[in-house]
Amino acid sequence: MKSLKEIYFLSEGVAKTPPGPFKMGQFRSMKTLEERVQYLNTRTDVKFLSKGSSRAVYALAGGKAVVKLAMYQRGRAQNKVEYNSNTCPNAELFVPKMFFKAADYAWIIVEAVEQFAVAVALTAQDKIRRVLEVGDHRNT
Repeated sequence: MKSLKEIYFLSEGVAKTPPGPFKMGQFRSMKTLEERVQYLNTRTDVKFLSKGSSRAVYALAGGKAVVKLAMYQRGRAQNKVEYNSNTCPNAELFVPKMFFKAADYAWIIVEAVEQFAVAVALTAQDKIRRVLEVGDHRNT
């Protein structure tokens, strides 16, 4: 498995897209991780934010959306879970809005959100309890 840094350097050999703004049509047409990394790293309105063990995150123009790019199969699984979580009742309370996805979940584009200190402190059980409480109030 290659690191994002290794992929970035490998992408040097990939057919280059001239620097410029992010275009969804171009991004969607990319078939490999190397192509996507090279493309995102050369966009004038895209900023690399961070990476975890299986995904890299890039902010799109205006900071209203982010690309979550799967680097490994586990990243695709995370993207799929995040995408599917939008169908859960009360999902809008704790899941960012989903804009686009790759058919194979190699990437998703979601609403950029701010991380609140209180949300970080919540355990999974606290989150579930709050969703259930909100759901109960909506049903009365």
